[in-house]
Amino acid sequence: GPVFRRWEAAFARRMPIQGLVRDSPSPEREVLQSQGVISIVGIPILIGKEYAGFIGFDECRREREWSAAEIDLLAATAATIGAAIERHRAQESTRAAIRRFEAIFETNPMVAIQGVDPLGRVQHWNRASENLYGYSAREAMGERIQDLILPEETHASFAKTLARMVANPSPLGGEEWKVRTRDGREKVVYSAMFPLLRDGCVEEIFCMDVDVTERRQLEDQLRHAQKMEAVGRLAGGVAHDFNNLLVVIGGYADLLLDHTPKGHADRLKIEGIQHAAQRAAALTRQLLLFSRKQIPQTVRFELGRLAEESGEMLRRLLGENIHVEIHRGDSGVAVRGDPNHFSQVFVNLAVNARDAMPKGGEFTIAVSRKTVLKEKDTPFPGVPSGDYVELRVADTGCGMSPEVQAHLFEPFFTTKELGKGTGLGLSIVYGIVRQAGGHILVESREGKGTVLTILMPVTAGGGEDTPRSGEEIPVTGGSERILVVEDNAPVREFILDTLRGAGYGVVGAASAEEALDHMAEEGGRIHLVLTDVVMPGIGGVELARRLRSERHHLRVVLMSGFSDDEAVLRAAEELGCVFIRKPFEVAELRRLLRRLLDGVAPSTA
Repeated sequence: GPVFRRWEAAFARRMPIQGLVRDSPSPEREVLQSQGVISIVGIPILIGKEYAGFIGFDECRREREWSAAEIDLLAATAATIGAAIERHRAQESTRAAIRRFEAIFETNPMVAIQGVDPLGRVQHWNRASENLYGYSAREAMGERIQDLILPEETHASFAKTLARMVANPSPLGGEEWKVRTRDGREKVVYSAMFPLLRDGCVEEIFCMDVDVTERRQLEDQLRHAQKMEAVGRLAGGVAHDFNNLLVVIGGYADLLLDHTPKGHADRLKIEGIQHAAQRAAALTRQLLLFSRKQIPQTVRFELGRLAEESGEMLRRLLGENIHVEIHRGDSGVAVRGDPNHFSQVFVNLAVNARDAMPKGGEFTIAVSRKTVLKEKDTPFPGVPSGDYVELRVADTGCGMSPEVQAHLFEPFFTTKELGKGTGLGLSIVYGIVRQAGGHILVESREGKGTVLTILMPVTAGGGEDTPRSGEEIPVTGGSERILVVEDNAPVREFILDTLRGAGYGVVGAASAEEALDHMAEEGGRIHLVLTDVVMPGIGGVELARRLRSERHHLRVVLMSGFSDDEAVLRAAEELGCVFIRKPFEVAELRRLLRRLLDGVAPSTA
């Protein structure tokens, strides 16, 4: 009613209100008089700047107006009540903030929080700090934090950071620090710092640390993988160009050797060029394996011969302070697998041995024949009886503990420093050996070096699948017409000379577009197309696809310096083409073309 509207108006103005009951309208007057109220006054209560309500007084004995002094006294009382309520609320708010802070400080599982004074002495140490660094709060209190968790080389830098925050009290953004735990492990933390002030001075500095060690390791592995991928692409490109050079060098050496009779004074020199070209071809195969441009070739090969051929490369890899010895006792005994992959086995084991012998030592490879009998004890569990080639790789390095050996072949397991190993080397070795049907065993003791033994089943038949230079049966040429497509001019001219010398009619093209023009002019007279895979513009695979779509029975041979690129091999198979690797020998090329032209389906060369 009207009385309450008067109070509402007074609320809005935050002014005192007073009056006589007899001035109030009914029915409010009747209610107040029935309770003995004759005169009333209301004083607003403020808490801070906020209106909280009215405190009301009434007078029952007499009807009168309240004096200004009385109202001022009542207002002072209301102000005291408001201030008391305000203090109570502030205290409650402070206590609630403290409880929240304590809950965050103590129970946060992710952020290690430490409070230190301006000299770095620990004042607060939460549970996450205990879990991260290994020190309990009781052990850490009062100790200098730099002495507890920071490497000595960072003490000066941390002291400067504290001094800077004391001189200029402002939060410090995230920064990475290398730290060490109680048990000596090194970690990387992402740390933010902020000062706690009292009377304008820094009373305490809080550090909030998040462990980013695993994330940094993953980032480093990613960067390493990207770097290796870039190096691999570079290695593949270099190998491709180098193989083109070797086609010319080795090819002309083959031609010269064909026209130089045995016993001639120049024959030994030409054979030296040929041998050097073969060794260079083996080097490019290593580069292609590194660049992952090869797929497994399962052939028979002599493991001891491969070890001997890898010896010079391993000596360069290990350095002058490591003595390398290779002993071979498996002559004429072959195993089945991919020689390129086993070359990678030698490299990976040599790298591990080098890291285990930083001050030098001895690295030994011994290959011999071994017979395993069921009734005879063998350290290899589950190895069936039979004839094997045993490969023992030994070093005189620091050795390994049993705990390390238990995880040795696990991917990404490494004991090397951060950034110095991916943990993939021995897992690759294990995968190659097991994929080839072999068995592997490691024997090592700390300070006593390591011996890794591999058993590979002997393959029936003996010898190797790949014939050696000079052992090939001479092949005849022909009179058919062959189109040679090669963008590298020296390689193209060599192939044209080789085929021309064998009696073939030849046409050369420097690009796929030029080859298509030749086919349009004399397509019916072309019996076979020999084309490079990697060329500017239209590549060899697309050229083969177009040619085969027009002439389904046209014989097409793809050649590439990228060796066994899986995508090329798959495309060649789908198109019904044959693939030959660069560098190839003259006899190898002539044999392949002759068999194709005679209608004999050859395997990929």
